[in-house]
Formats: sequence, C-alpha cells, structure tokens
Amino acid sequence: MKERDLYSEIMRFLREEEYYTILANFISYHRIQGTDEMQKALLFLKDVLDEAGIYNEYHEEEMIAGKRTYGFPYFRGYKVYASRAIIRFSDTLKLDFQLNPHAFIQRSRKIKGNFKVILPHSREISKSFVLCKDLRRGIYKYLYEKNAEGILLYSKDAPQDARKKAQFWYYSNAEKLLCGVVLTPIEWEKINNDLKSGKKVVIEIETAAEFPSAYNAYLLGIIEGEEKAGILYVAHACHARGEANDNGSGTASVVYAASVMKRMIDSGIIPKPPYTVYFLLVPEMWGSGLFIEKKRDLLERVFAGLNFDMVGSDLIKTGGKVFLEDVHGIIKSNITDIYQKILLQIHEFLEYPFGVFRRPFEGGSDHLLFQDPSLKIPMPMLIHWPDRFYHTDKDVVSNLDTKAIWRNILMMVALPYLLDRKKVKFSIKRVTPAKGKKTVKIVKQGVYIPTMEEDINIRLRWYKILEKKRGYVNFMNFLYYLKTGSDIESAISRIKRETGKIPDREVYEEYVEYLVKKSVAEYV
Repeated sequence: MKERDLYSEIMRFLREEEYYTILANFISYHRIQGTDEMQKALLFLKDVLDEAGIYNEYHEEEMIAGKRTYGFPYFRGYKVYASRAIIRFSDTLKLDFQLNPHAFIQRSRKIKGNFKVILPHSREISKSFVLCKDLRRGIYKYLYEKNAEGILLYSKDAPQDARKKAQFWYYSNAEKLLCGVVLTPIEWEKINNDLKSGKKVVIEIETAAEFPSAYNAYLLGIIEGEEKAGILYVAHACHARGEANDNGSGTASVVYAASVMKRMIDSGIIPKPPYTVYFLLVPEMWGSGLFIEKKRDLLERVFAGLNFDMVGSDLIKTGGKVFLEDVHGIIKSNITDIYQKILLQIHEFLEYPFGVFRRPFEGGSDHLLFQDPSLKIPMPMLIHWPDRFYHTDKDVVSNLDTKAIWRNILMMVALPYLLDRKKVKFSIKRVTPAKGKKTVKIVKQGVYIPTMEEDINIRLRWYKILEKKRGYVNFMNFLYYLKTGSDIESAISRIKRETGKIPDREVYEEYVEYLVKKSVAEYV
C-alpha cells in the first residue's frame, strides 16, 4: 500500500470524540509522580488497552528510600487533600487545590496557621512566608538555611496570569518537609509592591497532605508483528491535573494509536505489522528507568524508537515549532532523517501548515534514558517547543490542534509498514582522549544523580556556583559522553559544541570527583 493510501485508510478510523474522551478522562487525574493518582491514571490507560483487545503489561514496585532505579533515587510518596490558602494584602487572594492544583508547590507539607509574608532581605525570616522568584534559592537559602515557614513563588517565564507548576522532592524520611504557594506574576508584583510600601501581608493556610508509600510503574502495550524486531513508542504520563499538551497529548496519542492499529488489523484493512510495536506509558524518567531494568531482554529486540512529548498544541496559540530532537551526540544513526521525511509527508497529506525542524540532543524527557549506548536504540523525540503555557494552568484542551494529534497517530500506525530495519543505521562514536588526560569510566549501570540525603553540602555548593556564574549543567547528558570513554575536557567541549551553551567546567569536574568518591566512576 502506498503512503498516501495508507494514511487515507488510517484517517477513516479516526474519531475526534474517541481521542478527546481518552484525553479528558486521563488528564482528570492529578498525575504527580509518586502519588496514587499517577497509579490510577496508568490503570485507566490499561483499561483502555484492555477494551481495545491489546495485550499489555502493567508493572509497579514500591519506591523504597535509598533504593534506585537505573540510577534515579526513589522518593517519598504524596497524597494531598483539600488544601486552601487566603493571602490578605491590598487585595484578597483565595487559593484552593481542588479548583487549581497548580496553586500549591507539589509535595507541600501539612501546615495550618496564619503567617506574615516578608521580603527576602528581611532580617527575621523564620516563622514567615518569604516572597521569592526562584524555587532553588527558596529551598536552599530561605527554607533550609533561614528556616522560613514557607515560600510564595512565581515563575518569571510564565504568562502574567498563569501559575507555573513547582515541586519539592524528598528522597528520605529524614529530610525536612517544605511548604509553598504558587502565584501568578501579576499577583506576585502586587504583593511585592505592598510589602515594599510597608503594608502588612498575611497568609492564612491549611494544607492536608500525607506522605505514604510511593510506587513506580510502567504500562506496556504490545502489537505483535511478523518479526520479533520491534519499534518502541514512549510517552510520559505524569504532570498536574488538567495539563493537556504536556503530556496528555503524547499519552493519549500513544494509547489511541494502539487502539486504531489493532482495530485496523482486526478489520483486515492492514496486515499484521512487519515488526512488533511497543507502546510504553511511564511516569517521566523513573518509569522508563524501571522499564529498562525489568525489560532488557525485550529491549534487545528494539531497533528504533520515538518519544512523544508535548505533541498536540496549536502553534498559533502556544508558539514554537515542530521539532525532532536528534539522538545523542555519541550515537551515529540515520533514524532522524528517516523520521523527518515521513513526518513531512504526513504534514503535506494533512495540509498541516508547519514544517518539521531538527534540533540537537538536549534530553529532558524519556528518550534520554534510551540513549544509553548499551541499549543500541536510536530514539529521537517529537515535540512542539517552546510553549508559552508549559507547565502552567493555561495548558488546556482548547489549546490543542486536532491535525497535530492526527499527525501523531498516522506516524505511529504507519511507521512499522514504512520502515525498513535493514536501512536503519546505528553505531557509537568512539572518543580518543588526549594524551595525558584522565579518562572517566562509569562503573555502575544507569545515570547517577546525588540526593540531598547523600550529600547536602555538595549540592548547596553546586547551586551556589551556578547561581553566581549562570553556567549550563546537564549531568545526565554529561554522563553519556563519559560512557564512551571520554576525558572530562572532551566531554565539556562536546556539550558546548552541540548545545551552543556554555558549560560550567568547575561543576562538572567536581561532579566527577563526587562520582569517583561514590564508586560510581573511576579514572582510567
């Protein structure tokens, strides 16, 4: 079947009401990692796959403090109830978690009382809520060092009337529990002006939160092909209730594509695919890490992958472009060229008025984990970026574009019939360290990110260095360069060359010393 004929046949099976029903039900869950709502959301998706007759596997494991999955440290669970706050200044601001879960920093502790709101340079900060712009500074300077009761936060890159999601993370029962409220830039500015003019600002807050056992999980749908060799589609299923593009669009696209493909095969419209197709839904990063640990035998059969993250927005409303993020710089593959050609064909078929642009690898989503050279899976990411409503309460269904959604479905259903495994290339770039340089070898599998429990002082130092220098640091990206047997200088130079950003050499060098001390890396 020719490409356009295949696309036409797929289109006959697409129903807006079906897709948007899946999406609406899915994003009704508050899908923060480590919450029971995250589990419920994945189990809802499992029901969708079950009803479509698609074989699937759901796996979960308790996240025990001190344990890791693929290098990622497990964190404490979280369950939030009816949390409310009233901020009294020259105006009165009422915040309610049930009405808007973005109004509170995720994993805020249980608290009840009236507290004064103060400016950051105030002499006495303890027993108060501090107005701050930066979550990192709020945690390390005000909540840890100066024992503030909580912080009032806004994000300078959020729309003026939007609340941008923020999160606390706790990796052990010993860590100090924190509290915070999220403001819009407009609200923040009004409160800031009142405080600067000497007016009194008070917050009355009551949060009902628990930190029960957390569970990591993944859901895998499988449509068997003529060959065991497979293609893997990934979408992360987490984020706050209501967030539609990030990543309701990717998650619902993956599930709906599986349903449409199964229906077309059962109807005899298309044959059994040449290759087995895997549809993976995960809590971002942690779920993929668990999947990699549990399913390495399966992954040995996967020869190509594609990560769908933020793939449904109306670009006129949200801004940005359609990007294919390339595979990691240590991988040589033609897969991004192949995908771009097919996506452009689909755009032309749909009369979708946007191109498909390329950008170098940065990570930041689940394709990062699959760049591990030992997996031998070339996996680009499809994304609409930037998005002015990213991580905010303005990421709503009305900002989606159905043609973009249909593009995703066409790509997933058609790709196994258009792709020739023999033409997909994959190899690893080898680095020859400069003479006399220390080469770093990673001696444990997976990424390794230090937790606050392991070494709070070194993290404080890194953050202070970055705050002062404003350098670029991406530890996981850096680790993958080192896995090729690179010396530190070569890895830093390659990050600068391939991202166009200025890496902070001091932080990277100190990070390697930390890894060596933790017996995660060694010099050779």
